Amino acid sequence: MAAADPAEPLEHSQNLRNTIDYAPLLRACLVNLDRWVAEGVEPPPSRHPRRTDGTALPPEALSTVLDAIPGANYPRHHARPGRLDFSTLPPRPGPAYGSLVSAVDRRQRARRHQAAGGDGAARHPHGMDAPAF
Repeated sequence: MAAADPAEPLEHSQNLRNTIDYAPLLRACLVNLDRWVAEGVEPPPSRHPRRTDGTALPPEALSTVLDAIPGANYPRHHARPGRLDFSTLPPRPGPAYGSLVSAVDRRQRARRHQAAGGDGAARHPHGMDAPAF
């Protein structure tokens, strides 16, 4: 597989690295934070996924959706950082922290694919078709 950046060596992983320079996005975030604090501008409502509305799920919940994509290998192991109990030395391992991922809205994806592709299928740039959800 070709590298994401042609100057880099050949990629041997399934998911290529992103070579987009995100520095302008970070700068925009800093400018917005400054406006919220210094000028009293109200920040936009949060769009972070939440457990309460079903937009944040355990990683295993996405396997049925992502397994439907031909050629995609959704990982079966998900790292879960663990707590440490410092009441003793050396510290003892404690329970794992919870890990959540963003949910995939099948209805929204289907509508978007219908509008973009006409037949409900997403077209992959390398010619592979992904099903509409």
